[in-house]
Amino acid sequence: GRRNSDGTETLDFVTVSGKRYYLVPSAVVFLQVVADMLSFASECPHLTTEASHRIIDIFKSFNHLTCKLILGAEAMKTAGLKSISAKHLGAAMQAISLEGEVLRIVETRLLFSLLPLHREILAP
Repeated sequence: GRRNSDGTETLDFVTVSGKRYYLVPSAVVFLQVVADMLSFASECPHLTTEASHRIIDIFKSFNHLTCKLILGAEAMKTAGLKSISAKHLGAAMQAISLEGEVLRIVETRLLFSLLPLHREILAP
């Protein structure tokens, strides 16, 4: 990690399931929102099904926006980039790979929190 001007440390990488991923700011926000929703589901078990739907929406939105900004070159307009470089593509790939790894963990955690009937409906 590296130190910010306020003395706090910023992580450049995160390790999930033994794999190391480069952290971009959007991935940090994504992880925090998912963690908050998992905490909500844990604290309010009767709302786990609703939380599961919101978490699915978060995953879909993160994936869609990442693809739109990088692969669709939308970042050139919105962030003023002159081009989408290999560095941008690599960071996007890391973010999407991290998302996939987190999805497996979240799925396992939520399935055990759901009521049996809801588990049957939502489980693949």
